[in-house]
Amino acid sequence: MSLPTRTVGEIREEIIANIEARVGQSVPILPKAFARVLAGALAGVVVLWDKYLIWLHLQQFAATADDQPVYIGGRQIIPLQEIGKSRGTGTPDAATTAQLDVTAIAVGAGPEILAGTQLLGRTNGYTYLVNVGVPVLAAGAVLLSVTAVADPAGGSGSGTAGNLGPGALIDLVTGVPHMQTEATVAAQTVTAADAEAPEDYRRRVVERHAKRSRGGAPVDYRAWATAVEGITHAYPYTAGPGRSRVYVEATPASSGSPDGFPTSAQIEAVKASIQFDVDGIANRLPMGAFIDVESITRRAYTVTVIGLANQAAEIKAAMFAGLAEYFGSREPYIGGLSTTTLDRVLRDEVGGVVAQIAAANGTTYTGALVRAPAVETVDFAGRITTGSSDATELGGIMTVGGATMPVGGATRITGFRFGGVNIPIGATVVAATLSLEAAAVGDTYGAWEISCEPVASSVAFSGAADDITDRAKGTAITTWIPPAWAANEVAASPDIAAAVDEVIGVDGWTPGAPITLFISGIGDRLIKAQEDSVGVSALLSVTYRTADGPLSTIIVDTLTRGQRASLAGVVYL
Repeated sequence: MSLPTRTVGEIREEIIANIEARVGQSVPILPKAFARVLAGALAGVVVLWDKYLIWLHLQQFAATADDQPVYIGGRQIIPLQEIGKSRGTGTPDAATTAQLDVTAIAVGAGPEILAGTQLLGRTNGYTYLVNVGVPVLAAGAVLLSVTAVADPAGGSGSGTAGNLGPGALIDLVTGVPHMQTEATVAAQTVTAADAEAPEDYRRRVVERHAKRSRGGAPVDYRAWATAVEGITHAYPYTAGPGRSRVYVEATPASSGSPDGFPTSAQIEAVKASIQFDVDGIANRLPMGAFIDVESITRRAYTVTVIGLANQAAEIKAAMFAGLAEYFGSREPYIGGLSTTTLDRVLRDEVGGVVAQIAAANGTTYTGALVRAPAVETVDFAGRITTGSSDATELGGIMTVGGATMPVGGATRITGFRFGGVNIPIGATVVAATLSLEAAAVGDTYGAWEISCEPVASSVAFSGAADDITDRAKGTAITTWIPPAWAANEVAASPDIAAAVDEVIGVDGWTPGAPITLFISGIGDRLIKAQEDSVGVSALLSVTYRTADGPLSTIIVDTLTRGQRASLAGVVYL
């Protein structure tokens, strides 16, 4: 239904018609002229009121609200920002400033390069200041940390134009007698961002409304995770019945990781934020009864630019910055949550970035290749092979080895130690299961929990009291409701990739080390053990990916769960 805006003429004629209808006859000439003048004045007021009501109606919606200041009742507001703040989006992101590490050359020992010493970017005209004074004790390279503070337009030096890639030239403006004027950017330590454009902010407010809290849906997990200080991105997934997994990314400044890998404290803070509100009340969670929070992974790409006619340092720096921005924008796609598809790296898109940068700098090139380490999917399977590698504990009393083993029971814990788990460091565990072979009919209802021992090299079980109880238990827990089974039947657990991943992510893990898993919970069953016969003991099956093979050329490459892209480097041929 549309609401047309009436014109002054239409309203005037409507008023005149109403006056004539009320009088019951045509109005005489002189009174009629007066009525027309009066109708015209009233019509103008009605139109003004009509338009004001329509404007007020439009201010209720993020898609149509004004993004410029207006005065209402003597108070200045920006309607769009008021909507954004009420929906938890906040105000538009302000521009940030770049920070660089710059290599300057000293011709000899001399006075300290003082904080506040000025440098000027050759290609962008930005002014940078040295952050901390640096002593010059001898001739050679001196590393300076600088921050953009001004730009050619008279601004504060914020925005992406202040970014300079490695190799860009920057000159010392403040005279320092013992230093060469020309310096080189060694690294970009803080990447600047432009102020958020009004339409980008509007889109974010609209998306926030579309993704408003729904009582523990994936959109809530993302919002709760990124509410933790330092966490910039969160990717929630369903990881199996009753379990969710969230991959999170942190700022390099907060985590100390240039790849954005969060600290253990940040991971724990995300877990808490998903469970407890700002008042510490546990009124969040669903999506899954259990939650795993892990770091994102990175897939690094190398771009080869062929036949670049002008290979000046400034052009190479621009090429690196542009390509880094492209790869930095790639992220996993989550159905029902992602609004754009950015989970693929396309050779043609990379070529388009190279072409734009070359054209902007007045040069040409003949081709571009994208390469990444070859991904290999590997299956591992290992059984319990020694009597001291499976055991049960009941009331602190250990039973090690035997032809059969009980699993489950209110106070029983069963342990399985698998030796020779040859999973490389840095591998991504895709799937894992624990398979057990029944020694007898089992139809007792069971509700088990599978966890791991998060140590780099688990030791064999012993007969010492409380040997299993005293061992560390991992936070990645998988619930298993085992089906009724017949004797000699093999049952496989739900996916326990998170538990295996927790072990191989421990500091000090080496390929070939053992992994120990535990089962606890109600429901007694009897399974076959190593001493029964060959090939019937507990079996651990793991599928993992490695990405450390030789570089391979790609046309289309799709990121996996929780994986972000990054630029490893640019090669020129």
